[in-house]
Amino acid sequence: MEEIKDEKPIVRASRTKRAIAYGIDYMNIIFLSCILMLYFNRYGFINLQIDTQQAFNINNLDDYTINFINILVMVVNFSYYFLQEGPMNGVTIGKRIAKTRAIRLDGDEFNPENAFFRSLCRLIPFEMVSIFFSQNKDCWHDWLTKTAVVDEHTIP
Repeated sequence: MEEIKDEKPIVRASRTKRAIAYGIDYMNIIFLSCILMLYFNRYGFINLQIDTQQAFNINNLDDYTINFINILVMVVNFSYYFLQEGPMNGVTIGKRIAKTRAIRLDGDEFNPENAFFRSLCRLIPFEMVSIFFSQNKDCWHDWLTKTAVVDEHTIP
């Protein structure tokens, strides 16, 4: 005899919760990127031309340094999401605080492959604004990888 489960419907996370999670995660990405930039500046890989007498001026940076910083931030962004969502079953620091989680739409368990492709899709320019053009509150990294961000309390 089959047991009947009382399943709660899965509720997609609101745009507000997603914005909170994104904001927290993005602050962490910027913090990590700054730490790495200071490290690379200290050991001569880049020259940030930081002068204690005047504020940091991005107009004084050479093309190599600007390109290096852009690539560094993309690598940190990809690594941040991949290294958290993969092992932590679709959760990042921001998602944990916002009480949300990424899941697969087919019902299978979220795995590192899903995290890899979600992280890769986040590098698409203007990807984050795609949430405002979706009825399901999905971003392109959700839609392209057939995943969704849901309220954690609705997951069975």
